[in-house]
Amino acid sequence: MFDIKSILMEITDGEDGVKHITIHPEDLYPAIIIRIQEVLAGANPTELLATSERGGTARADILLANARALPERAWEDALCPREQFIAIPYLSVVEKNGKIRAELMEAFSKSLRPEIERMVARGNALEVALGWFLHALRLEYGGTINTITTGKGKAEGARTFRL
Repeated sequence: MFDIKSILMEITDGEDGVKHITIHPEDLYPAIIIRIQEVLAGANPTELLATSERGGTARADILLANARALPERAWEDALCPREQFIAIPYLSVVEKNGKIRAELMEAFSKSLRPEIERMVARGNALEVALGWFLHALRLEYGGTINTITTGKGKAEGARTFRL
């Protein structure tokens, strides 16, 4: 059975018992992506399912649907370093809903479009994986989490989420 606590992260207690979690992307993404692949292959996503002590599960259905909507290759690509993909920033070619900006795709040559689509699918897989992790943490720790930081600093692409 998968346990979200098995992922290497630093948990510190702040004021009033509120937890702050720091996790490095190289610890987060492989563990969650492999877990998502297991669930897509038929495993029970226990970390997303609520119990009477852990709260609701409405978000679990959305996460599962989003994971299933991505091609299998996106999950494989998400385990590969970003440098292996086209050097176009993910956020510059996608809208907030994760869809490729049609007007930008028109500007690219037809030979580049499959590479861009693959890079975008990989980025979408990483976003789903992050959402999966955050939901599992909320269920595990409830309202006692204040912030989650991925990475060590801005130079490493750190992202801080306030829950």
